Amino acid sequence: MDTLFPYEAYQYIALNFGLVILAAWFYILLLILREFRRFAVSMTGKGQLSEEHESVIALCKESVQRASQFSEQNGRTISELAQVQLALEQQLTQIRSSTADHITKEEQDSINDLNKKLSRSHKLIRKLKGDLDKTSKQLSDVKTELDIRTSSFIELQTNNKKLHDEVTSLKLQREEWFNEPATPVSQDKAELNKIINDYKRQLHEQNQLIEQLSLQTSEEFDPAEIAELQKDLEQAKTKIKHLNKEKKFIEGRYLDAVKANKSV
Repeated sequence: MDTLFPYEAYQYIALNFGLVILAAWFYILLLILREFRRFAVSMTGKGQLSEEHESVIALCKESVQRASQFSEQNGRTISELAQVQLALEQQLTQIRSSTADHITKEEQDSINDLNKKLSRSHKLIRKLKGDLDKTSKQLSDVKTELDIRTSSFIELQTNNKKLHDEVTSLKLQREEWFNEPATPVSQDKAELNKIINDYKRQLHEQNQLIEQLSLQTSEEFDPAEIAELQKDLEQAKTKIKHLNKEKKFIEGRYLDAVKANKSV
């Protein structure tokens, strides 16, 4: 009996010492997690696109991964301590049953005291396990948030590059359009003037023909032919109006190109 109690006491001291160390590391882990969350939110919540912030996000993810590994190690340590706690409780039960008929009052008091301490250790282990599960959940939430922010960061970078490429392409198209030689525009203008002049000449000839027809008697010319000539005349006038509109459009484009070349 005397040899069992010192051994049990050493086990209890080792158990308490392990719980104290575990609680200290657990508290440090909570502080790291709290500061890390503040740091991660302050750095990734601004939406700035920079290589520095990208490296910070990578560093944060690495820190979360290490903290998760540390949390898993603490979880295994708590499981081992729980097994030790269970073994001690079983040994204490065996001692009480084996010495129930000849135990002294001092030994009974020692056993009761050890039983109370084991009960408190059991509650502490359960509390640490609950806190560790909560911390693991927080680490998982932070990792998910970082993954979302990383995905958003990459998406913003991709969209920014796409917009940059589109702006660059538009600038190149603008420069190519402004640098186009004025000769094709001038040629189009000359060709359009030639067509307009041809229609004007045809219109003038038709007007002269109609005037000649009006001076002659209706018996010599068929009224249907005169109506057909008047119809052709109206069509020619309509074509001249459209050609004048196209001429003004080409002239406007030509002037805009000239102004743009001067401003560049």
